[in-house]
Amino acid sequence: MNECSQKTATDTLNGSALLVNVASSPLCDVTDFVREFTGFTGSEGFFIIKNQYCEESMCPQGPLSAPDPSAHHGLMLVDSRYILQANAQCKGFRVSEIRSQDDLLSQLAQWCSRFLPAGAPIAYANLSMRQFSQIQQRLRAFTFVPFDVPPPDRQYEIERYDEQYCGASDTDKLNAMLAHIAPRAGVLMTSAESVAWTFNLRATKFTNTPTFPSAALITHAQTYVLVPSNAANDLCEDMYLRIPISDFKHKICDLIKQLDISELYLDTSNVPQDWYDALCGVYDDPTASIKHAPDPALARCVKNATELEHAKSIGRIESSAIIELLAWLDAVGASGSVGTSDSVGTVGVSGSVDAPGLASSPDLPITELDVAAKLEEFRQRSHLYRGPSFRSIVASGANGAIVHHSPTNVPCRTSVLIDVGGQYYGATTDMTRTVWVDAAPPPDDLRRAYTNVLRGHIALARAVFPAGTTGAQLDTLARQFLWQNRQDYGHGTGHGVGSYLGVHEGPCGISRGNMLPLACGMIMSNEPGMYLEGAFGVRLESLMACESASYEYAGRVDDVAGRVDDSAGRVDDDAGRVNDGANNVGNGANAVNNDDARTNAKRTNFLRFNVLTLVPFCSKLVNFDALTQEDKAWLEAYHKMILDNIIPLLSANTQAWARNECRKFL
Repeated sequence: MNECSQKTATDTLNGSALLVNVASSPLCDVTDFVREFTGFTGSEGFFIIKNQYCEESMCPQGPLSAPDPSAHHGLMLVDSRYILQANAQCKGFRVSEIRSQDDLLSQLAQWCSRFLPAGAPIAYANLSMRQFSQIQQRLRAFTFVPFDVPPPDRQYEIERYDEQYCGASDTDKLNAMLAHIAPRAGVLMTSAESVAWTFNLRATKFTNTPTFPSAALITHAQTYVLVPSNAANDLCEDMYLRIPISDFKHKICDLIKQLDISELYLDTSNVPQDWYDALCGVYDDPTASIKHAPDPALARCVKNATELEHAKSIGRIESSAIIELLAWLDAVGASGSVGTSDSVGTVGVSGSVDAPGLASSPDLPITELDVAAKLEEFRQRSHLYRGPSFRSIVASGANGAIVHHSPTNVPCRTSVLIDVGGQYYGATTDMTRTVWVDAAPPPDDLRRAYTNVLRGHIALARAVFPAGTTGAQLDTLARQFLWQNRQDYGHGTGHGVGSYLGVHEGPCGISRGNMLPLACGMIMSNEPGMYLEGAFGVRLESLMACESASYEYAGRVDDVAGRVDDSAGRVDDDAGRVNDGANNVGNGANAVNNDDARTNAKRTNFLRFNVLTLVPFCSKLVNFDALTQEDKAWLEAYHKMILDNIIPLLSANTQAWARNECRKFL
């Protein structure tokens, strides 16, 4: 932690403590702020820190009796994915795991009651309406004041996203939303991904997600889209307003008055609390005029036929780049150093070490950073590639137990967990493979863990389930074999993935708490894992598209294995109603995808998954004796798909490596 910076910043607070949601958004990018205050580089969590004038004498309960005497300074709350990382990075903070939303609220309440006097003001930053409401109700003894984190000084470039890739015009999307909105009502969007999807816009220069700070006000009379004043773009329509980001919320309030909007619909999970406070000042009776409704652009999680087709083709391109990487790593990894011969037969794979960050001497060991850099070299061969969809995770040995580990100069020996995603013009990708690069055989406990994770991955991939099934119901399929060995993992089994948008896209997903019914057209990950602190981590992730499963196919291993075929483009119009009739705003948004799909819809009562990621599993880590015949049949069908679809995209020597690896599963 930077103590000097902390003093300077907290002196400006009008509160005894500062509470911050770590998860950044384009409207409130707290990344640099959080790193400066805490040292934490993770993307989710909360921290609360005492202001300088909140002295120990103000805490009637006395100092915290903890092993670290400075732990009373602040509290960092993260879920299980970030525990090891936060403990290493957040010096001076007591780090605690969040096990549920109620647990988060309880821990915040306990800390505040112990270290802050009753009635003390708490400054808050980056809280949504929903988060603020829950925290305020639990911490009734305290008052809250907003704290504005200065926006980063960045330049933005915006381009129109070609309709041949997104499959629907912005006019069609807007009309579908407006069809169910009263004449004098309006919809406020503060999600950058929602704005980008609705208006078919993307950022050309970005970090991980091709979005930009934005907000939109949609009405029958006029629609306005706010973009940064320093954004380079060719948006000439009157509806695009270029203004400073800091003026967004005030401009929205002015527009609401100007358009005389009687009812304003907004999503409490996205709209910042300070925006809501400003909006309340517009209406005489905010409780009657401001309506809470799901974001109508959540329809983006149900991909149309065009988006699905591009997801399939981009999945093959990304899979080929990953296979090139695994072949290269297998060739040079066993020796632990960069080879001097062109062992894989692709440009730049030899000892010329031409990739950024690659070891400069053939005698130096391959590091986690080298692997991440080498993947970028392979990806750059596609003209559609735009950049990583998140910071690549390459974790060797014990680092694999750190779920969101950032690559370092640690040599890649023994097991290596590689979790990477890409942004391509047309689709977003995310995949994980765990491999063994040592010449010695892997230990039995690692093979056992890998095999149990793989069996769970297979069980979910080959599932056939009735329409209306939720992600929570499917989550246990991936965990069952770990549970039999009294093991588990703390993260969800799968998350939604955007279409050249966010790599984590709600509301769909596969996890214990996700009660949203799955629908045709949803793309999500399948990523069970197992982590042994101080030893290794195993995670196996592929992307899957949810599709119709006709009765005659149900239960047939060779068909439900997740083959890549044209049926991925089918979208069921009834299943696509993401908001499940919650209100007219949500239903109107979903009509965009429903109308597009009606001519191709195949009505059925059952669904299945179509696997989009085609990368071999690591045969060295599989205990084939522990697999069932159904497991083996799925693996055989999966690796045949790789041979049929991906091999032609590979360089000559990599083709030989991939054929050899795939045949071990046949």
